[in-house]
Amino acid sequence: MNKGLVPALLISLFLGLTGCGKNENNPEQAASVITKTEKIPEENDKTELTTKDKADIKEASKPETVEGLGEITPVGFGYNDDLGIDGTDSKSKPQTFDGYEVYVEGFAVSHVKPDEKAMAFFNDSNNFQAILVQIKVKNNKDDTHSNVVYEPSEIKLEVQGEMIYAEPVLSDAFEAIEEGQEQSGMAWFIVKNESPIKSAKLTLPSESGSSHPTEKTYKFDILDIKNSIYKDNHS
Repeated sequence: MNKGLVPALLISLFLGLTGCGKNENNPEQAASVITKTEKIPEENDKTELTTKDKADIKEASKPETVEGLGEITPVGFGYNDDLGIDGTDSKSKPQTFDGYEVYVEGFAVSHVKPDEKAMAFFNDSNNFQAILVQIKVKNNKDDTHSNVVYEPSEIKLEVQGEMIYAEPVLSDAFEAIEEGQEQSGMAWFIVKNESPIKSAKLTLPSESGSSHPTEKTYKFDILDIKNSIYKDNHS
């Protein structure tokens, strides 16, 4: 994960929940799975934390109260080397589709204690978890596509043995992306339990309505706040 992304990732999503998209599952899509991840420390490692580590852990663990959702508390962050989310300051790596590129720039897990509005929206009063995935789509200037229509709400996630799509109402909606242009936004996933999430598989689809749909799947290892901050500060 790029350092400094964590607070911005949460704040930018929860303070700007707009957009909608479509939920479609095409069984004819071809899928490739990319699972390369670096070895990560076990959570019970006797890691010696520096003063900076402790301060960063305290800051990253602060809950935020957001009207319409409730109390949001970060609990973990996901890593995948192939996407460039590796704990260093390096930029995320482009994943190439037909004439355009998709970047995954952050993966965060948070605990949500819903307020009354959120309870009504989800028709559920129980606490839940939210997984936030920050993405960017760039349409290359190569005459392949005059514009690309990409739907973050069509991104899906396999977590705890269940396949879920991004919430269409909460996830950002992209306008058509012209050649040489790019757009960034969030895909927002709801996990209706509080069991710790240790790993997940994120599937990026090709553009909406593609005549040759493809998918690319990436396995994320998820660290808790302590181990995530330690990894980011010492990578």
